[in-house]
Amino acid sequence: MSVDTRLVFRGEKRFLEALAKALRPDNMDTPAYMAMYDRLGEDEYVITITVPLSPRRIMGLRQTLDEILSIASMIERTRVSGNP
Repeated sequence: MSVDTRLVFRGEKRFLEALAKALRPDNMDTPAYMAMYDRLGEDEYVITITVPLSPRRIMGLRQTLDEILSIASMIERTRVSGNP
């Protein structure tokens, strides 16, 4: 059994591209038990993460989700404050 998690970010193309660019290096270096796929579209960026159903692996998933959301928040704050 496994847990599939999908994050869908919608917004301005510039934000979506910045998020994809920031996350792609991390996506290449995931733990062996974790599968991560992403897709950048015109108006959304979708990230799908799959881990085995076990408390330890779900904790790893949670840490990954926290990291992704922190990066997204940082990019959004930078954009809102008027910085490039």
